[in-house]
Amino acid sequence: MVVRPLSLSLLASCALISACHEYTPRNPLPLLVSSAASGSEARACDPSPERGAPTGRTPAPSASGALTLIDLVGDDRLAVDAGFFTAWSDDGAEVFYSLARGVARWSVADRTLVAYYAFPTAGTAPGWIAVSRDRRWIAASSATRGRDGAERSHTWLIDTTGAIATRRVEGFGSGPLVFSQDQRAVLQGARRLDVASAAVREPRGATGESIVFADGTRRLSIERANNTPRALVLEDLESNAVLRRFGAVDTILSVAASLDGSTIAFVSNGALEVWDARSLERRATITDLRGARLVSLSPDGARALTETLTCTTLAKQKSGCPSPDMTLWSVATQQPLWRQRDHAGMRWVFSRDGGFLTGDDNRYVELLLRSATGQPARFGQRIRSISPDGRWVLYDDGPRVSLASSDGANALPSIPRTVALAPNGASRVTYSTQNQLRLEGADGCRALDGGRGAIESLWYTSDASALFTVDQSPTGHTLRAVRTTDARVFWALALDGRGATGVRVVIGANTALAQSTDHDEVLRFDARTGRRLPDGHAPRLRYHTPVGGGGLTYEVRDRGGDRVSHLALAQLASDGRTVLSLSDHDNRPWVSLWNLDDPSAVRDLLAPSRPRLVAPSRDDRQWAIAAEDHRVRWVDRQGFLWRDAREAHRAEVVALTTSADGARTASASKDGDVFVYDTASGAVVGRASFVLDHGTHLAFATDAGREVLVVETQRGMRARFALR
Repeated sequence: MVVRPLSLSLLASCALISACHEYTPRNPLPLLVSSAASGSEARACDPSPERGAPTGRTPAPSASGALTLIDLVGDDRLAVDAGFFTAWSDDGAEVFYSLARGVARWSVADRTLVAYYAFPTAGTAPGWIAVSRDRRWIAASSATRGRDGAERSHTWLIDTTGAIATRRVEGFGSGPLVFSQDQRAVLQGARRLDVASAAVREPRGATGESIVFADGTRRLSIERANNTPRALVLEDLESNAVLRRFGAVDTILSVAASLDGSTIAFVSNGALEVWDARSLERRATITDLRGARLVSLSPDGARALTETLTCTTLAKQKSGCPSPDMTLWSVATQQPLWRQRDHAGMRWVFSRDGGFLTGDDNRYVELLLRSATGQPARFGQRIRSISPDGRWVLYDDGPRVSLASSDGANALPSIPRTVALAPNGASRVTYSTQNQLRLEGADGCRALDGGRGAIESLWYTSDASALFTVDQSPTGHTLRAVRTTDARVFWALALDGRGATGVRVVIGANTALAQSTDHDEVLRFDARTGRRLPDGHAPRLRYHTPVGGGGLTYEVRDRGGDRVSHLALAQLASDGRTVLSLSDHDNRPWVSLWNLDDPSAVRDLLAPSRPRLVAPSRDDRQWAIAAEDHRVRWVDRQGFLWRDAREAHRAEVVALTTSADGARTASASKDGDVFVYDTASGAVVGRASFVLDHGTHLAFATDAGREVLVVETQRGMRARFALR
């Protein structure tokens, strides 16, 4: 649907138009524009490590149709491109990733891929994973989304020998998984999945707040009456018999069982009680808890950790909170081994070897604590898992997952993240693990420094000759134009004042736009010199302004409410006047085409699905748009009509680009697929697929006279495909 404005002459009256009213300009906060320092020479920096041939044994991306793989470079060891859960072999020699589409099995010694087990049907999210002691069986849960939009869990049983086909068990796997001691069953709490028959045995009795022992034979649960805790109950899961009732416990977080099944601990009436789980005799009572309610036991039950809950602002206002406290106790002596305040309330649990305090199975942590001293140990951005023997730590390091020994040695080298790729593929902007932005290309590496603050956004021009950056400081923003050959700033503008908050910038072929969220008007600059051009105007629902010869012009829509009047997900045509922007109204997505010189000349087009990415063709004839429904579409500028790609991606589209002549469009999705389209027909003429990776930046380039598609990936790889 195209909604067109209606212009009325001087003879028209606002009263003739239902609900028409005069637009009242806002009184915006002041926005000050001034020249900023330019001409500075960028500092040289150490370029990213040269990317050689992969050594991690991950499969190379497949290619078909118009695409042929030329080369793939980068470090693919321990490769992963999305969220995942982990499990280890008992000896810590292998680590397993559970992903939405399969399970990756890695050797710890050389960080190479041992095997990849693809699920027969890909899920929408990764789930829990467990590995049998002999490594024959893998249980990995996943989820799929039904027609009603709800996600439903299921578990895959994978025979790594291949003797039995992978089986799917519905309704099992919504919590942590572990193999029973005899390896014949997978346990999810008190639920048992028989490996041989794939049958699920449900527990008898209540299944609410409970802790199941590691061997799956007993359970601790809270017995309540009228929602009031009455007792902590120890049950035998085979006979459903109650073995013992203990004192009342407020929350299951106040209960713990040791990994070896020998010890029970719980906080009741302000004291920590420790019991022998076999003889059911009390081993210790500790009262000096200082308000602590959380408890965890070492694997052998010899040590107990107590800590206070993290206090919320509301709780402080209502009743106050105890001071942070975390104490490690010797159960034998009932004396503290150490006590501290710094990291209390994080719900620490012991690692399987007892040497560290870490997060539970479904929670990443920023650091580990050495259980002997309480001292922190840090690895990368966040820690995912620690091996059963405590020797290895798996953690996030920039765009990659890395592995180091627990003393910090033997780590994989860091890889910078690509944050922007030139349209011709000749250079890229990377973000190092030292939090530094760098422009890297054939001419070397140059540091990109914000003049008054950190760089918050950047764009390449369509011809890749310049890079525009915006940095933010407490007083405003600075827009800088940077040559890509030497990273020298050739002009810069400071945008200051109280109206300089929320500045959006759009870069065209020869024009730069800037607009504060507090202003209706759009600042225009010559992108080559920074010279101020006449301001542009944004469209409004009903626009009232003097026109040539006097009179009034009203812009009338057939949809109520305010339209977008700011540069949201906008693209600027090479004429420096025509803007394509995205808006949302009545919970429906719209694409609007408007003119900075005549804001009443607006065309609106209802989008079939909410747009997420926009890529213009360099001849300005059309725009490629990727939407929430995973389909790429094109909007023709002349007719302002939609044209659909004949095939949609199966996952979110995260990268989109067009060739220099506009004849081809390329897109990449989170599931690893890359499509190349014939723009005129919308047909997919070439495709590639990555395993354990996906494209994040795309560029059509020329190499030795042939057209090439360059793909930068999530894990720091670069693939080049020849185009036919």
